[in-house]
Amino acid sequence: MNIFFPTDHCPEAWQQQKVIQFIESLQQQTRSGGSQHQIVSCPAEANVFLFVIHVAGFDPLSSHCYLNLRKHLLVKKFPDRCVLWDDKDFPLPILPGLYASLHQRDFDSREHRSFCYSSATNPYIEEHVQRNDIQPDLLVSFVGSISSPIRARLFEIDFQRSDVFIQKSLNLWDRLLTDDRHQDLQIEYAKLLLRSRFVLCPRGNGVSSYRLFETMQAGRVPVILAKGWVFPEGCNWEKFSLRIDERQIHQLPQLLAQYEPEAQTTGVLARKAWETWFDPAIRVHAIGKLIQSIQQTCPQRSYFWRSWQQRLIIARYLSRHRKGQLQRQIHRQIGTLLSKVTKSGH
Repeated sequence: MNIFFPTDHCPEAWQQQKVIQFIESLQQQTRSGGSQHQIVSCPAEANVFLFVIHVAGFDPLSSHCYLNLRKHLLVKKFPDRCVLWDDKDFPLPILPGLYASLHQRDFDSREHRSFCYSSATNPYIEEHVQRNDIQPDLLVSFVGSISSPIRARLFEIDFQRSDVFIQKSLNLWDRLLTDDRHQDLQIEYAKLLLRSRFVLCPRGNGVSSYRLFETMQAGRVPVILAKGWVFPEGCNWEKFSLRIDERQIHQLPQLLAQYEPEAQTTGVLARKAWETWFDPAIRVHAIGKLIQSIQQTCPQRSYFWRSWQQRLIIARYLSRHRKGQLQRQIHRQIGTLLSKVTKSGH
């Protein structure tokens, strides 16, 4: 399969440049040989046109990216050959494609495939994995910001165990962070992953989290706390991950202790699954396989039919997003107040 990445759906020149840089990085990281799927630079050579969203820094409510995409010449001319790779927290599934954080309620197994994030993750994880000089001394860890109710609840609990490390952190996407501080936080987090037998992967703003794929890369066991997240196909997730009901988080140490003897073996399986499906070196091959899977199940639709479908999706999203935005604002304020109360109590 020949895959072409368009860039002219980006409203701004800097966004187009980010997509171009992403494509170049993907080509450089791709392991040569052994795959029937490749990136091409000419649309005439392509079997599939793959539009990417997150790497261009799009905000659905303040950007024309989705509108541009709906009216794109390729989408109009080849509606059944256009695919979207969208890893926004609240994606708009206006095209068949790969989605990192599409909620189960919006997921159509005929047109959608769950996948990893397109944008880069922590570059220091692989460096420390290859060194192999850190042994786990923690049962479980979690470091993150308050971006969902389940995370806020985690920070409220005192597990009273030295091998349970739960800490609220700065948001790594905060533009106020200096480059040096951002790098320090990434290195600290990479080391923490390797110190942990299990890593909590609660949902963030969206139902997915970068932490899940970083944990797999580190060869540790991801503990998924994300109601509504759809497991990516291909992997046998039951063999290398745990999914725990959010109502059971108070019992986390006891629940995880049952699986501790197999943690090392399970972590090896998690790393193997990452290398098979999510490693940048084989990502083009994985993308090609998933697109082929979509083509086998996705109903053929005319541009006119998809255009009306897209309008309904956008209208539903806008209504839901405004409601969700208000709820998240309330949760953050509650989390801040609880933190102040806890500090004053000490």
